Order: sequence, then C-alpha cells, then structure tokens
Amino acid sequence: MRFKERIKGSLLVLKSLTLESDLDLYESWLLDPLVTHFLEVDSATVNRAYLIDWIEKRLDSPTDVVFGVYSHQDGFVGTISLSRINIKRRNAELGIMIGRVGAQSKGLGTEAIKMLVNWSRTELSLASITAGMYTSNRASQRVFFKAGFEEYERIELGLNSERGDVSRVIYRHK
Repeated sequence: MRFKERIKGSLLVLKSLTLESDLDLYESWLLDPLVTHFLEVDSATVNRAYLIDWIEKRLDSPTDVVFGVYSHQDGFVGTISLSRINIKRRNAELGIMIGRVGAQSKGLGTEAIKMLVNWSRTELSLASITAGMYTSNRASQRVFFKAGFEEYERIELGLNSERGDVSRVIYRHK
C-alpha cells in the first residue's frame, strides 16, 4: 500500500518507505547480526536488488504497508509495518525494527508502535493488531507491553536455535 501522509509524533515521524529511502543504511542494518539477531532475515540473500524487490512488493501490496521511522534527532532509524491487513476482519500483524543501534532503548520503538496502532485504527478501522516475537527477545516484549500490548498466545516451536528459543510469543493490542 502506498501512503503519502506522514504520521507525526513527539519523537519521530513515520513516512512511507520508498525506493528514495536511505537504502544503503537499511541494507547495512539487515547485514548486521546485532540488528537482525531476532529477525527472520537471511543476511546471505540481502543486497540492493533484494531490498528494491522487497520494497516494491510492499508498495504494490493491498495487504501490507511499511513506514520508515525517522527520529527528529537521528533521522532514519528503522522501519515499522503492518502486514496481512484484512479490512473485512479488521486485523493485521505489526512488525518493527529499530536498526540504528544508537537509537535503540530510547523509547522510539514504543512511540512508533503507538503511532501506527492509532493510525491503523483511525485510517483503516482495524480492531485487532498482533505482533509475534521469540521468547528470548525480552527487549521487544517490553516495548510492546509499554505500547499497550498483552501476551495473547505462546507457540511451541520444538527447536533450540542459537537464540535459545523454543517458543514464539504473540502479543495483541488491548
């Protein structure tokens, strides 16, 4: 989905991620194992062509929207998205990545989530928004809790990856 509007908050602005966004910076985040440790990204496949294709698919998708997260202080710091948007059922899944390491743990993720939830309720009339994360991703769980989400479901994965995860937790906005 394409949106021209900007969502403004006290610490940041969300604006549609486009091919004019800072792809060099975005690519560097996706290649950084400290940033992608909890993401389902195969850094071996990440390159400029991959990013362009990924962004174009999201822009053309009727069920996905991706925003760049721009801090008033630090500029482009991450991305936030709604995927699997179902207007009829009024639900979607939310994902976020604050890629600029120096911008992490400063409340930007919490504000971005709150902003996108409010926008999705106003502009898309969504009633239910969920987000999934691995149980070992404590920082993400704290951010979603601060943004008004609560644990909804645990899915046992039956594996023990390098992250130590054996389950995935799903949070739902209250």
